[in-house]
Amino acid sequence: MNKMTSWIAASTLTLCAPFALADVIGASAGMSYWIPDTSGTVKSGGSEIDLEKNLGLKDQENMVFFVTLEHPLPLLPNAKFQYFDMDQVSYGNINTSFNGVNFSGNVQTSLDLTHYEFILYYEVLDNIIDLDVGINAKLFDGELFIRQTTNNSNVGNTSRTEINEIVPMLYANAGASLPFTGLSAGVEASAISYGDALAYDVAAKVRQRITVIAFELGYRAMKVDIEDISNVDVNIDVAGPYVSAMVVF
Repeated sequence: MNKMTSWIAASTLTLCAPFALADVIGASAGMSYWIPDTSGTVKSGGSEIDLEKNLGLKDQENMVFFVTLEHPLPLLPNAKFQYFDMDQVSYGNINTSFNGVNFSGNVQTSLDLTHYEFILYYEVLDNIIDLDVGINAKLFDGELFIRQTTNNSNVGNTSRTEINEIVPMLYANAGASLPFTGLSAGVEASAISYGDALAYDVAAKVRQRITVIAFELGYRAMKVDIEDISNVDVNIDVAGPYVSAMVVF
């Protein structure tokens, strides 16, 4: 998927260059409390392993931290950084080989989907209707760890798979504001589909701003469907509601 990075960057910058001028300098920073369900499958050499039925993964409390900077400098894009702290431990039962290791019975699983987002974008519209477009680089820095815990010949067998992947995506953020109320609603999305790979991150949101403080309610859905991450085929869905608090200047 990294072959797409240059093409996406060039295409986005070419399309958006005429809209690169913002009105004023602005910044925001905040955090989100996200409670998603985790579902999907992983596979490596054996049969598919269901994350919910076999590994016992379920809803998990996650934190997301973000910072945004907008400026009036011509041609230079605005920037947004996000950090997703996503790590959970579960217990389940599998009977298959995974990543060259045989499992038969109860297992403990640690799934770490912690990742960073670096977003560069331009403001196409900035009034009652807002529209931003750009590119997003999602950098995963996690792992999938499975350890057999039952009392048989496979006790102590472990598999550790690093989830280190850079996923370049197209980015858009569209919304509308109700004048003189501080109330707004919108959709923020990043996505890419290339060959057999698919990834997206979509959030629908409603925001209420009170002077420099703002609160946001929304629903975020994230999917990563990529073959051969350290010899593992990953098809993971993470989706659920969130609430955010932030300061906006």
